[in-house]
Amino acid sequence: MGTLRVIIIGGLLEFENRITLFISTGSLELRNVVQKDAGTYRVTVIPAAGPQMVGTTTLTVQDAVSNVTVTVNNTDLVEFNSSVTLSCSASGSSRSFLWLNGSDEVTASDRVSLTDGGATLTISTVRRSDQGPFRCQVTNAVSNRTSEEVYLPIFYGPYHVKMTCPDRLEAGQSLAILCSAESVPAATYSWVFFGKQLVNNSEVLIKTNTVKSDSGKYKCEATNAVTGRSISGEHTLYVEDPCLSDGAIAVIVIACMVIVGLSVGVGCHVYNQRK
Repeated sequence: MGTLRVIIIGGLLEFENRITLFISTGSLELRNVVQKDAGTYRVTVIPAAGPQMVGTTTLTVQDAVSNVTVTVNNTDLVEFNSSVTLSCSASGSSRSFLWLNGSDEVTASDRVSLTDGGATLTISTVRRSDQGPFRCQVTNAVSNRTSEEVYLPIFYGPYHVKMTCPDRLEAGQSLAILCSAESVPAATYSWVFFGKQLVNNSEVLIKTNTVKSDSGKYKCEATNAVTGRSISGEHTLYVEDPCLSDGAIAVIVIACMVIVGLSVGVGCHVYNQRK
C-alpha cells in the first residue's frame, strides 16, 4: 500500500481545525473557506510499487457581493436640458454590473452610456421616462445583490393644458373655469379675456352674476418657472339672456291654443245668435 502526501503551494498558511484528509480516497475537505485559502494544491501518491503520481488543482476564493449602493451626481434635472451620472459601488470579488429602470434592463443608446465595466451609468438630455426607479444589480460567481431604488427628480412641462368650463350660461349664473396642466413643479396660471390680462393667478377663474358681455374667448396660460416653458389653452363662452324652459314654453303654447279655441267658439256662438 502506498502513501499520500498533500503539498500546498502558496496561499494557505494554516488550516487550524478546518481540514480533513481522506487517505482512502485521496480527498481533502476544507471547511469555512476564507480568502487566504486561495492557491494551488498538489497531491502526491506514492504507491508500494511503481512510480509516484502527482496532481495539482487551483482554488479560487471569491468574496460575496455586499454593500451595493448608488450615488447620483446631479439632482437638479430639467427635461431636455440636463445630464446625470449614476455610480454603483459594492464590495466583493470579480463583480459584474447590471442597471435596471423599473423591471427593464438599461442598455447603451444614443443618450445612455455605460462605463467602468458597467458600474457607471450616464444619461444625457434626460426625459420624464428617466425618473426611475433605478437599481444596480451586482453579481459574481457566488452571489448577487441589488441596490435600493433610486428616483431621479426631473422637472418638466407644462404639457397638455386642459380647460374645464361650460359652453353656455344664462345671464345671472356664476362662472367657474378650471385650467390644469402636467407640470413639475406645479405650473402658475394667468388669464386673458379679449386681449386684456385678468387679475387672477389661480388655476380657477370665477365670475359671479355673469352678463352677456362676459361672452367671448378666455385664454389660460400655464408657466413652469423652473423649466421656463409656457403653454396656453382657449375656451369660448356664450352668455345668453334668461329664457323659459322647454316645459314652460310648452305650457304657454298649450294655453295660447286653448284661449284661441275658446275665442273662436265664442265668436261662432255670437255669430249664430245674431243670425
